Amino acid sequence: MPSSLPQFFNDLIFMKMIDSVVAALILFLGALFINLIFSRRYDTKKHRAKFRSRVIYVAICLFALIILKIWIQGLEHFFTMLSIVAAGLVVTNKETIMNFVGWLIINWRGVFAEGDYIKIEDLSGYVHTIGPLFFKIYEADEIGIRQTTGKSIKIPNGLIITKPIITYSPDTNLCRYKTECLIPYESDLNLIKDLFAKAISEVLHDCYKEDRTYCHKYIKDHNKELAKLIDLVPKVRAEPAGDGEKGIKITVIFFCYPINHRDIEQEFWEKIFSLQKSQKLHLLGDSLPCVPTNKSI
Repeated sequence: MPSSLPQFFNDLIFMKMIDSVVAALILFLGALFINLIFSRRYDTKKHRAKFRSRVIYVAICLFALIILKIWIQGLEHFFTMLSIVAAGLVVTNKETIMNFVGWLIINWRGVFAEGDYIKIEDLSGYVHTIGPLFFKIYEADEIGIRQTTGKSIKIPNGLIITKPIITYSPDTNLCRYKTECLIPYESDLNLIKDLFAKAISEVLHDCYKEDRTYCHKYIKDHNKELAKLIDLVPKVRAEPAGDGEKGIKITVIFFCYPINHRDIEQEFWEKIFSLQKSQKLHLLGDSLPCVPTNKSI
């Protein structure tokens, strides 16, 4: 009998190891299958990476529970002890717990990813790394420029729980932009509006003629509510200039991807300046400089 006892424990450990390996293999194959099947719904690498990370987190959590079930007897007592320890940690390390919960939310909900441009409180920049307690950004004043001020900022993850956050993905999120200039009161308003509308439409067409994502049908297929709020047809508005300026203010409003914003605006103004040289229109350089004024709205 005593000699058979070690053999019994060896057999028990061996069976638990077999069960653990089988569980790991099943979870691995299941996660791989789910990722291969459902990741096809996402068009960008960034969205597919977010989905893959969520599948991995779920698989790891399930594997941890299965391992506990296999190797630890009296699991109910273990969880009772764990809850008591967790309650003590929450009281003594509230900020650390909040930061860790923030990290889980960032990864599970896909709040933002590395490379995204974000604004939180008075801070803005491109996300560099995301850690369990902090994420680091390279400070940048404006999206689309892809230039940093040279500062890196470490931000606690817990801030995303309590503070408003604006997120942009420079490669995937359409943003609304506007650019303005002044023209004299005596200008042919209808002609100028047509010239501006034609110029911005031509630039947008040249930029996105081979991009299947820049169309209303694509947006509607992926987000019906967002499709109701975005109009890809550029708008040209005219109104009296304010703040002591003389003339008519022309505002051109259009949607584009932030990464293309600067190039689109540059090409648009090159077309406008060429029209100005041909004397088809006249801009009031005394009130507004002959360079585009832009705002992301």
